[in-house]
Amino acid sequence: MLKLSRLGIIILPPVTEFYTRPESVDDIINHGVGKCLDQFGIEHDLYPRWGA
Repeated sequence: MLKLSRLGIIILPPVTEFYTRPESVDDIINHGVGKCLDQFGIEHDLYPRWGA
């Protein structure tokens, strides 16, 4: 993973972050998809942002 990172590859593991307080499986999926969209600079409202 270090070698890939040095090559500029973005490593985005599907890790559930519970600071968003998911209430359903859909909430968990939306968070993962939202993180992927963030990497492409695509706006979304799939999960609440920090400070929102």
